[in-house]
Amino acid sequence: MKIDLKWERPFQLKDGSRLNLIYSCNALDRVVSKPGLYIFARRYGKTVAPLYIGQALKLRNRIEQQLNNVKPMMV
Repeated sequence: MKIDLKWERPFQLKDGSRLNLIYSCNALDRVVSKPGLYIFARRYGKTVAPLYIGQALKLRNRIEQQLNNVKPMMV
């Protein structure tokens, strides 16, 4: 089995209320629609704490779904 690892710089989430979402992200076009892992995290000063870690068969689609999922987004 071949595993490719590509770490992307974090994406800044923005208020998505104008789009009827909790959050929106302009950088989703950089996310592949292949299987992968994703992490939602929050910055506290100089510390970054993971809030939610997930996996998906179509990474971009799953992240788009999570942007309007109350459970991980409202922590």
